[in-house]
Amino acid sequence: MSRPTVIFLDYIEDMERAAPFIKKVCDKPRKSPLIIVSSNFDTRPLAECPASEVVYFDELLTREDYEFMDKEAFSLTRNWYTKLKAQEGITEYQGIQFGPLAEDKAQRLFSFVIKRAEIVLKIIKKYHPQEIILIGQNNKLRGLPVWIANELKVSSRFLRYRQKDGFAIEAAKKLCRCILDMTCDIIDYWARKAAVIRKPQKTILIDSRLYDELKDLSGDFSSLNGVSFIQFIKGKNARIRQRLIKTTKFLFVPILSDNSFRLPQISGIFLSYWRRLKRDRQFQKNFIYRNSAGWEIFKDIIGELIIYNFSRINKNTRFLLKLFKNTKPKLIVVRESLREEERTIVFAARQKGITSLVIQHGLLSEGTLFYTKRYPDKIALWGKAGMDWLKRHGNSETEFIITGKPLHDLHYFRKDYKKRREDLLSKIGADTGKDTILYLAACFKWGGDNLFYDVYDSPNAEYIALKPILDIARDFPDKQLVIKMHPSDQIDPEALRQSLNDYSNIFVARDDDIGTLIDNSSLVITSCFSSAALDAVILDKPLIALNLYKRKNLIPFAENGVALTVTRAADLPQAVKEIVNDKEIEKSFASNRQRFIEDYAYRVDGQATERVLKLIKEEIAK
Repeated sequence: MSRPTVIFLDYIEDMERAAPFIKKVCDKPRKSPLIIVSSNFDTRPLAECPASEVVYFDELLTREDYEFMDKEAFSLTRNWYTKLKAQEGITEYQGIQFGPLAEDKAQRLFSFVIKRAEIVLKIIKKYHPQEIILIGQNNKLRGLPVWIANELKVSSRFLRYRQKDGFAIEAAKKLCRCILDMTCDIIDYWARKAAVIRKPQKTILIDSRLYDELKDLSGDFSSLNGVSFIQFIKGKNARIRQRLIKTTKFLFVPILSDNSFRLPQISGIFLSYWRRLKRDRQFQKNFIYRNSAGWEIFKDIIGELIIYNFSRINKNTRFLLKLFKNTKPKLIVVRESLREEERTIVFAARQKGITSLVIQHGLLSEGTLFYTKRYPDKIALWGKAGMDWLKRHGNSETEFIITGKPLHDLHYFRKDYKKRREDLLSKIGADTGKDTILYLAACFKWGGDNLFYDVYDSPNAEYIALKPILDIARDFPDKQLVIKMHPSDQIDPEALRQSLNDYSNIFVARDDDIGTLIDNSSLVITSCFSSAALDAVILDKPLIALNLYKRKNLIPFAENGVALTVTRAADLPQAVKEIVNDKEIEKSFASNRQRFIEDYAYRVDGQATERVLKLIKEEIAK
């Protein structure tokens, strides 16, 4: 048999529209067999392509592969920035190092590229292709198949697929994006300007999302008399800005600039630094992959981090230091201290001697190798498990206060869930008297770069779990399935509903109350890293934690006996049958829940919000 031609398909937004272009490439006369390797997990549109085999990227990798890739990525990202040539205003500003601030982004980017490199190597080893063709829209594979193929003396080339919507539609889309960005930038400019001329007073700088959550749960902040709140926001969200502008009682600060128009490429200082650095042979030697030089694989990542991330960090750091100097806030309250944005706030606060407080937002993924030290002065944690995990990774016990999660207070007063049940189910078209299985999905489609590139390749890979959900609907016609979409999901809810038209017992919820949905379900299916899985445990629900990521469980629900874990999508219907038919499984779950809740949620006693507010009061009273 002759050596095949391999076509790599980078993720393509609309595979249906791209299929004719791909088929045209596949149809070209060739003597060798054709193998298609796709980042889009749904390869049905490729059915007419004359390929002898179609493979999905993740099918090629094992759990052992992931363990190796994680270690490779972590060893590279752990201290790469310490090798940079220090320069004030480019790699640091007034003693604040930019490298640790970009650490999380670096881990994700390095992990993504290493994963793709491993896939390419596996394909070459398995098929010994005579030619590799890479097809993509934006070359997110970063040319890896082509570069590795060239290194291994395999013929290769890149073909760009351009999705054409027509000139008028494309122009309208670009104009709308441009107008939105410009509007947000103008609002941000005046909001930031107003903030830095503000007179010093007793001020708390708080994430707008946290402010809304605490305000709604506590009724008001009247107990914090004399305190002025400055809410901060992140991202290009015009609706958030519009709402905050109308709220005249509070000032908001768009604290996190996005560099909408990629100005560093024009302004030049970060680009010039990068051009000098990438010619530095000594610096290149720091990047080793599989015991050999890996600079060509990773240089684009380093360039992106320096040109864009460092530029944004520099801009935000300068603004924050100026803001803190003028307003002298007593306390900074954030939801996390791992991502670049929140970490920039925390680092700038430390520089000015301002106390920073993190109020835990989500469960800590204990099973991931990617961890970094937290840097805030205080962390309000949900439970002891979070404290133990952070202590293992270099944090001092003096930083932690266990308060529980404010939103869990709603579970304590769960009578409201019963009242809202009929209205909610009627709203989504479900039967108010029928037994419900709830599927709490991770995003079917992420906007922008996929947040799970280190576990999935395709931004719509949640569909992997959708087929067995359909099987459950078929196997249990006496039950109804409700799919609760993630708040960040970019897929059109109506499109998802239409795709399920053949099933009369499946319904889709988008922005509906998750507590009500969980409380009125007989079984909950969710991701193994989902905080909503903890809600299911608190509300005494049988739980199946899906772990399709080829890693050990990120949160030990199964290890603590409060859930079944399913690691293959095809096994999900059988797991549902086990729980539905074997009441002893639910008894076992029930006997373990209280201990798990104490470890991960402390006391669900309706007082978590008060404990958090008490902590805030104590900090501003110092």
